Amino acid sequence: MIEFDSKRKKYRARLGRGKNRISSPMFDRKRDAEAWQAEMKSRVMRDDLGLGQPDMPIQEALEQHLQALKRTTIKHRRNVQVTILSAIRRYRLKTLRDLQPAVLERHKQDSANSLSTIKRDIILLKGFGGFLERSGLLSKNPVQKVKGPQGKPPEKRALTEDEVALLLEAMHRFTPKLHPIIFFIAYTGLRKMEAVTLEWDDIDFRHKMVHIHNKPHVVVNGEPFYCKWGSERTIPLKLPVIKLLMGLKRRTNWVFPNEIGGLNCHNFNRDFDRAKYKSGIVRPNEISPHTLRHTWISQLLANGVDLKSVSMMAGHKNLSTTAGYAHLIGGAEKMHLDIDKLPDFEKCTRSVPANKRDVEPGAERSAVNL
Repeated sequence: MIEFDSKRKKYRARLGRGKNRISSPMFDRKRDAEAWQAEMKSRVMRDDLGLGQPDMPIQEALEQHLQALKRTTIKHRRNVQVTILSAIRRYRLKTLRDLQPAVLERHKQDSANSLSTIKRDIILLKGFGGFLERSGLLSKNPVQKVKGPQGKPPEKRALTEDEVALLLEAMHRFTPKLHPIIFFIAYTGLRKMEAVTLEWDDIDFRHKMVHIHNKPHVVVNGEPFYCKWGSERTIPLKLPVIKLLMGLKRRTNWVFPNEIGGLNCHNFNRDFDRAKYKSGIVRPNEISPHTLRHTWISQLLANGVDLKSVSMMAGHKNLSTTAGYAHLIGGAEKMHLDIDKLPDFEKCTRSVPANKRDVEPGAERSAVNL
């Protein structure tokens, strides 16, 4: 059976029923889905679909998996390749038969990486198992039921107003070339690459706004630049930011270019780290350029900006993501103050006259009927 996904504008073939039903990858052309279906049917006739190919070298299967992911980002394919190759070497996996739940369970215990990294590894390995099942290389995903590690991820950190001032002062003293873009991020809450790829055409000086949008013509690390979650948006600019922009020289179309007029990607984190360690901020190892975005969001929430407005300006996909910043810099305290504005319902009931409050439900109706 060939199905057409109207949202993705792609075709998918399905074969079998119930638990034995398998699905093809998504294809742009219907003929490709039909070719996959014909190949699967021929394998059924050879009676080798149920058994799969458990003796296939796992590296050969990985190459097929990476080929199936060719329409994803380079970064994602690199993460898949590094994670699976690392597991192959570390646990001496040779064939698909060696990919067992015990391997993932061992990885959860042995890995010295952070909790979030281990969770990502488990997801990628389970995705590999899902590909093996969909492509018919295995009869089922052997690691489907493996759960990720349990635990609470580290809380986001936000800076105080004094810490932001210290950081900007250190940027101005020790890395002056990086100061303008860090200043801009502190006042707009942009993600790092959104600020790096900012062009002068994105700045609306008349209305004091900056427009964040997808830029297929801008190539970063070999890929066109697209906003995370497609979060195209418009953010107002404060007067200090306008003054900063007016004082910059327009050497190229980039607002914050490097020395030769290109994208300011290289050595960004190195220069940032150099300044943060000299700023005098407590626990500087916890600070990154993204911390300024956390600070910007939490400061807006703490100063009474409604959740939906902050979510739209931040470019969050869900309101729950924005709500997760409430515990930073007084956000939780403000929520408690807002809750305290509710009336005291217990006192309200005490103000009701006793002759009305003490009458049981239906008693007054019964008295009338008598």
